[in-house]
Amino acid sequence: MARHYWSRLFLHTRTLLAPFLAVHADLAATLAALEAWRLSGRHFSLCLATLILGSLPVGVPVVLLLLGSLSVSGVGLGAAPTFAWVVIQAIRPVLVPSVYALFCDLWDADGPHQVCPPFSAT
Repeated sequence: MARHYWSRLFLHTRTLLAPFLAVHADLAATLAALEAWRLSGRHFSLCLATLILGSLPVGVPVVLLLLGSLSVSGVGLGAAPTFAWVVIQAIRPVLVPSVYALFCDLWDADGPHQVCPPFSAT
């Protein structure tokens, strides 16, 4: 059973950059997925670290709160898939900017694409 979670994490890490490539680099969906696979293959540890560390600040407290509420309410683990969406929606506002910063770093380092605007310190 745990093997499925590792394979899901692996596949999600490898395709993590695909939406940003489709929108900001103006690639078709299949080309964006292939380019994300190529970029994340060369920088897999960085993509995995961004995915995990970008999720931890919000994900851990939300999961602990949900598990506590499940045990108190007596609903049990049958409601876990429903609460998984709550966790995903809570993590998204923190994870998307960190993945966008990763995309800008990797895509601009890969060549002179000039997709990401320069950051100003003002």
